[in-house]
Amino acid sequence: MASMSGRALWARGNPRKVTVMGRAKRGLYHQKHIQFGNTVSHSHHKERRTWKPNVFKKRFRSDLLKETIQVQVTTSALRCIDKAGGFDNYLLNTRPKWLGPSDGAAMHLRQRLKEAKARCEAQEAEQEVEQEPIAGAPGALRDQI
Repeated sequence: MASMSGRALWARGNPRKVTVMGRAKRGLYHQKHIQFGNTVSHSHHKERRTWKPNVFKKRFRSDLLKETIQVQVTTSALRCIDKAGGFDNYLLNTRPKWLGPSDGAAMHLRQRLKEAKARCEAQEAEQEVEQEPIAGAPGALRDQI
């Protein structure tokens, strides 16, 4: 079968096959892709053109990783980051299909954040165990009251 464009696959009833542009793997594009169409003049002469996503570089501070990360981000993704409550929350709580391809930068950052979150939760659990009083120790009843 010859290769088909994303639109042809959509027309045949296969909406899951989407071609991802190469630069979307390097940033947070929130499923924004290059769109194609025509520029139509007054005389209805049609010329092909493209519309590219509004992309720029932005630095975000990650509380879990404790570092500043610079990524390419679309304005659509920026609005979603604000709505999610921050960079870490956006990456952890957004569906993977909205973050881009599985080998992209966003999924790599998401994996790093999950590991950092697990480490933080393990440290907090350790500290709680250390702070619990021993049942037979003097003063244990005083702490419970």
